[in-house]
Amino acid sequence: MISVYKFCDNLKYYFRNNYCRIIAVFIILFAFLLRYFHTKIGLPYLYHWDEPQIASTALKILRTGDYNPHFFNYGSMMIYSNLIVDILHYFYLMGRPETVIPHLTNMKDLVINADTGWNWTISHPSFYHWNRVLSALLGTGAVWVTYLIGKHVFNKWIGLIAAFFLAILPYHINMSSLASVDAPVSFFVLMVVFFSVLFIKYKNQSHLILSLIFVGVSVATKYNAALCVSIPFLAFIVVYSQSKEAVRPYMWFLIPAIPIMVFFLIMPYAFMDLKGFLKGVGFEIRHYKILGHYTYTSIPGWEHFNFQMDQFYKNLGLVNIILIGVYAPYYVPKSIVKSASDFFILTLYDKNSMFCHIWKHEASHPQ
Repeated sequence: MISVYKFCDNLKYYFRNNYCRIIAVFIILFAFLLRYFHTKIGLPYLYHWDEPQIASTALKILRTGDYNPHFFNYGSMMIYSNLIVDILHYFYLMGRPETVIPHLTNMKDLVINADTGWNWTISHPSFYHWNRVLSALLGTGAVWVTYLIGKHVFNKWIGLIAAFFLAILPYHINMSSLASVDAPVSFFVLMVVFFSVLFIKYKNQSHLILSLIFVGVSVATKYNAALCVSIPFLAFIVVYSQSKEAVRPYMWFLIPAIPIMVFFLIMPYAFMDLKGFLKGVGFEIRHYKILGHYTYTSIPGWEHFNFQMDQFYKNLGLVNIILIGVYAPYYVPKSIVKSASDFFILTLYDKNSMFCHIWKHEASHPQ
């Protein structure tokens, strides 16, 4: 009986000191279940345009052994990630008897859109299901990272609230249950934010490097994520304004160099098949800049601003919008804006700054 009482006391002590972690674990598990239960919606039929572009391209690589995706409208990160899942699932299906569905007896049994010319062709939908599970895991990862960001920037309770809101956000649940790039890129960009926050907090160079690595991964997933390079750059400015000793001159060059190297490491065919890469990226530029994207496009200016606000309202909800409106003006000016202004003042007036040295060199060596 004494041991039972001791165990109960230890359990109470553990819960008392780790209740936030336990709540976080439940929120993350709940987020995964919400996303996982959506991964079979529509199957064996396909209904989302982006899925064949990603998932069937991965299956094509599986069948042909040609690692060039020949599709560059999106980055190749999720194509290759789905390929790994497909290889494992292929081994699983090959080990199942013919009396069981699904199964595979030969690689040729796998029929995709490249065989029929019809975009929605898929003979074995279970491949799509497990690709969707991968997206669900990454979408759940975004919930976890949201908790960590809130915890480090504010406190554990803010982290839990933020994670809970993202866990139940319908739009994020929907995108996390598709074999597309949107949920994965949200996870990678949040990792950029997380390591940038850690860099500001601890002034550790490894955090900056990890943030820049995830910038490269994000861009290799979806090209417009290139904008997230501004996050570690702003973090670098903050750290520079707080402690110049924590910043080395060569670190300025890491900001563009690391994402570019990671991008080409993940997408070597962006260089090796330059023509195909430029064709795909060029199409997307014209698609969104000139042609428009159906009803999701509006005239630039005030009309476009109203459209974006409407989308924020529909996807985030009134409660989240109010919370953002209340807390963002309170937090941002006191940290980012002040640090950015301090940085530019230091840059202009500090005789030891790198930019000042460059200016002096140009002034003393006129062309």
